[in-house]
Amino acid sequence: MRKFDPIVVGARLIEARSALGLRQVDICNRIGVSTSAWNRFETGARLIKPEAAQAFAEAYGFDLNFIYTGSERGLDDEMRRALADQRRQNSA
Repeated sequence: MRKFDPIVVGARLIEARSALGLRQVDICNRIGVSTSAWNRFETGARLIKPEAAQAFAEAYGFDLNFIYTGSERGLDDEMRRALADQRRQNSA
């Protein structure tokens, strides 16, 4: 079984949330996880559970490959643009 670094995965969750212009509470309310759990996922204190990752992916148009590996192959063009815009903003 492949091991994923919770800090790296958490950074992707933050990047995805920021690209969508959402707050943690927005995601939590939509996918049914507590804000404390989501915060632990984003900070890398805990690896996001597969059920929560799947709910996030389905709710917001991400795929599990992006969440766990960073691969953007399964993302639609709009989501790729949103991530690219977010990265430009972060580097400015």
